[in-house]
Amino acid sequence: MTSAAQVEKEQGNIAFKAGKLATALEHYTKAMNLDPADVTFPLNRAMANLKLRRWSEAEKDASAALHLEPENLKAHWRRCAARKELGDFTGARQDLWAYFHAGGEPQHLVDENIKISRAEVEAMLVATRQSTSKFFKVKESPGKGLGAFATRAFQRGDLVFAERPLYILSKDQAEQGMLEVMFRVSPSARKEFMSLHDSGTFPVPPEGDPIINNPQAAEMVKIRSIQDSNALGAGADKLVLGLRFARFNFSCAPNARYSWHDATRTMRLHALRTIEKGEEITFASATQDDMYGKTRKERQERLKPYNFACLCTACTLPRPEQVGSDRRRKELLRLHDGLHVHREHIREPWQTKSKLFDVVKALRIMEEEGLAADMDDFTSMASQLCSFHSDWESVKYWATRTYETRAAQYGGDSQRALGALEPQMIDLLLSPRTTELAGKGQVELFTDVRP
Repeated sequence: MTSAAQVEKEQGNIAFKAGKLATALEHYTKAMNLDPADVTFPLNRAMANLKLRRWSEAEKDASAALHLEPENLKAHWRRCAARKELGDFTGARQDLWAYFHAGGEPQHLVDENIKISRAEVEAMLVATRQSTSKFFKVKESPGKGLGAFATRAFQRGDLVFAERPLYILSKDQAEQGMLEVMFRVSPSARKEFMSLHDSGTFPVPPEGDPIINNPQAAEMVKIRSIQDSNALGAGADKLVLGLRFARFNFSCAPNARYSWHDATRTMRLHALRTIEKGEEITFASATQDDMYGKTRKERQERLKPYNFACLCTACTLPRPEQVGSDRRRKELLRLHDGLHVHREHIREPWQTKSKLFDVVKALRIMEEEGLAADMDDFTSMASQLCSFHSDWESVKYWATRTYETRAAQYGGDSQRALGALEPQMIDLLLSPRTTELAGKGQVELFTDVRP
């Protein structure tokens, strides 16, 4: 026998299909009141509220559904949509991943992550047009001059900051182009530029040099030095400088990752791990794999030309701990290089299990060293190895970790997350059986080889 609550739900469905959303809401509400334990009623009302753009009400309804059924795919999906519209991008991502882990489609995960990232960047650019104080505060950092400190907490994958640069220059024309830019920018932008850190990479000429008596020439030397101290890469052949971005300091164990997004011409900074309110936000100006085999001494030597002594947690360890850290980083480089050499010999099945153990060891070392970026260097290789042996469960595990790492580091709409630079990476998540080496080796399972 059909209950009164079910009758109300069916009436709501009829109204919903007819586009009578307010009427549908009334019926779904009556159904919920009659039977508070049926998960379909708040789910349906959440959908109606989404259609009416009542984002807060939709989020509450989806949360009510999840209270009744914590792993309900539709509830996570609908709450994700509501949170995105409310500007709760952290919560939206959490729901999106919960949807995926509960059995949602990988393609839906990728597509929605693109939308969340784009909305997050646009909201950030609008919010920081007048002030950055909602996200970070610039103040003295012991031993580093000025630094940027979080004024709110960030979770892994959150967009910490986005900025359109003062200029974009070809590396071949950086010097002349930068000087031309400085004559075109507003007086306030020029003043802010001149206040940035100057490492002295273009030192003031010695006493007696004609430039000393030429204020304009001396200023050009300073401009070149500030440029060299603060500009960042934008792809393979461009340099960019962000006036606010320049306030973030370097670290050998960073909590954030810099990236350039060419399609939107934005400099971006994503949290690699939880960043607490009041914590300094740092990033590595070099790619993380370039830091793998570098000891503290080697890292400090690399920074000398910039008159910068790194005082990060990895560089200020007591002597015995520093020796251990240097040893682990050298080992990480050995594992990294060994895996990439093995990439060319992936058809040697007897090596597969030992190489997967190398991946697990490398990930453990990275966690010990506070290297939260570039784990995908290792996980992507693991997914390829498992694909070769038709271990599809393990492929999904490693491919998911690879995608999560890249989306967290660069944003869900980045070329790296979407596989533009390495198509096989995203294919291993979306359609693993179609990749080049899929199923070419002897069938073998490696579900026991995981962190």
